[in-house]
Amino acid sequence: MRKFILVILTVLMAVSVCAACLIGCSRAPATPDVRPDATPDVGADLGGGDAASPEEGGSPESPEEVPAPSESDGTYFKFGGWYTSPDFSGEPLFSLSVVETEGLYAKWESVTIDYAPFEENGDRYVYYGTFPQTALNLEQSASVAEQIKGKTPDANGYFTVNLTIGEESKSVKVFPASGYVLDAHYRFDNGELIENATTYYFLVEPIKWKILSSDASGKSVLLSEKLLLCEQYSDRTDTITQSGLIYHPNNWSKSKLRATLNGTFLRRAFSAEEQNVLQTVSNYDSGSNAFYETYATDTTTEDKVYVPSYADMVNTAYGFSSDFFTADAARTAITTDYARIQNSWIDKRQGDGFGKSVYWLRSPGHKPRCNSIVYFDGKCGQTTHWSNTNFVSVRPMVTAVITG
Repeated sequence: MRKFILVILTVLMAVSVCAACLIGCSRAPATPDVRPDATPDVGADLGGGDAASPEEGGSPESPEEVPAPSESDGTYFKFGGWYTSPDFSGEPLFSLSVVETEGLYAKWESVTIDYAPFEENGDRYVYYGTFPQTALNLEQSASVAEQIKGKTPDANGYFTVNLTIGEESKSVKVFPASGYVLDAHYRFDNGELIENATTYYFLVEPIKWKILSSDASGKSVLLSEKLLLCEQYSDRTDTITQSGLIYHPNNWSKSKLRATLNGTFLRRAFSAEEQNVLQTVSNYDSGSNAFYETYATDTTTEDKVYVPSYADMVNTAYGFSSDFFTADAARTAITTDYARIQNSWIDKRQGDGFGKSVYWLRSPGHKPRCNSIVYFDGKCGQTTHWSNTNFVSVRPMVTAVITG
């Protein structure tokens, strides 16, 4: 009898272990969907996704809770331009025609995150969340490479290192990545030519958002000031049918871009606390959101992060021109250094326009495999790209409750 009971207990224990393994496996993220030409050497691809694949149906997976960032003084840095004097007097140089940096001094300006809106050139902004943006220079990169030898990055692929920025040594987070650029003349903001298959290090910096609208409760619609990453809208070229409904590659609800933004980007750009402040938005993809109504799907999605629609970009209440053929400067945006290493097409003409790019709208284009975009000069009417194009940038949009 004892032997029989022992056998039963053994079997029950084995079943319990198997069940635990199955539960653990079901919680593991899917394999990141990374383009071969944009795979970082170290860490995770922040532009690819470990969220649910659009072909699996339904919405992207709910973000798993990630550890809150370690305590810090909340201070980060942004590149403030090149100067000809060590005291940073005179006008800064931002022209990327400057190749030789000998005799020039790079200025780094501190930015403190307090989540309070501020005004700049007549517009309102807020810093919220962090993401890799500015490439470090050669001297800083050499220091980082030495410091991270034998170390393991955190869950987001970030390393915490000490860097001398300006005249002060600071503890900052960096992200190493390599990728592919379309043109041999592409440069980072610091003037350095971008080389393929070369590892660069990017500062994890506060995301600056333009406040498009805000109500009395502080609920605000935010659009990133810069183009933060480069991603395909869809990795499909075929039409799929689910529950009797037809979904073209340009459909937002089944798109790779939506899965990425509400998956890996959401988890890595925002702490668990910051995610709680983000509002879940119902995006209704109807003909009113599209210049080309033929392929509007009349589907509704629930999103924490999304990209603008055509209707958003011609909304005068948001500060944009209602004329879609107008080259509206308010609609233009500059790519971050990190987006450039991911394959973003950029305008490489010298001057203020250097680094501007085209970016996705969630509205359909003139064909079922095309999506509307905002062109680098700010036009957004009758301009589309194939949905699986891999050089179009991404300008995330969120709705959050902010104070101040």
